[in-house]
Amino acid sequence: MCESPRGVPAPVFLETERRLARRTDLLVTSGPEIRDELVDSGVGREAQWRIVPAALEPVPARLPGGLAGRLRLELGVPPNACLAGAFARSAPARDHVSLIEAMRLAPGLHLVIGGESYEVRSALESEIRAAGIEGRIHLAGWWTELPGSMAEVDLVVVASRGDVELSSLLEAAEAGKAVVAAGGTGTAEVVRHDLTGLLVPTEKPRALANALRLLQLDEGKRRKMGLAARRLAARVALKETLGALRQVYLELNHVRSG
Repeated sequence: MCESPRGVPAPVFLETERRLARRTDLLVTSGPEIRDELVDSGVGREAQWRIVPAALEPVPARLPGGLAGRLRLELGVPPNACLAGAFARSAPARDHVSLIEAMRLAPGLHLVIGGESYEVRSALESEIRAAGIEGRIHLAGWWTELPGSMAEVDLVVVASRGDVELSSLLEAAEAGKAVVAAGGTGTAEVVRHDLTGLLVPTEKPRALANALRLLQLDEGKRRKMGLAARRLAARVALKETLGALRQVYLELNHVRSG
């Protein structure tokens, strides 16, 4: 939901948005979650809305002052351990089976998993205990500071049997993190193999583990890939935003000339 301007009561602002939406051909927002919330509040119809992702602001490589080390501290991750992160705002196609098995095959590596619901968390805890690695996989739940979390991990891992959220990959790249990715449509747009990260086949835990181990043991390679990822992310984010805006303008031109 958009915040109301300073001094304007939220109900008044919301009603203004509803009325304007009735006289508007297309409505634009930066993500499906905001669109759905606005539609549920009566601001326009779903068919009116178009998604134009915002080009990302750079994520600082280090967190300011008291935020530094907060994620590791709260989860009990040893300060000198190599920490991988698996973050997503939704998880319909995540391959946790392969990810947990890969972690079992990568001794010494720690992993924080964020963005899981209570129901998924319960199943994950059982699988982690069965693998005997509950001391190395940390469940952060719905961690709200995703960019901050990206800044605290040493690398990012994606294991999926389907589409991957491009926004999460871009946030990892913006934070200067190498990504190990298994599968997912569109993954290769951000994860360039052996340049900004490593690509491995889907549902192949040993291949995933080998890639994780390679970056776990080679800090120099992680840093080099992270720098390349940061440069690439700026171009990809801007290209996606401009492409979506261009599509909106073309559609509006068609509506007006029709």
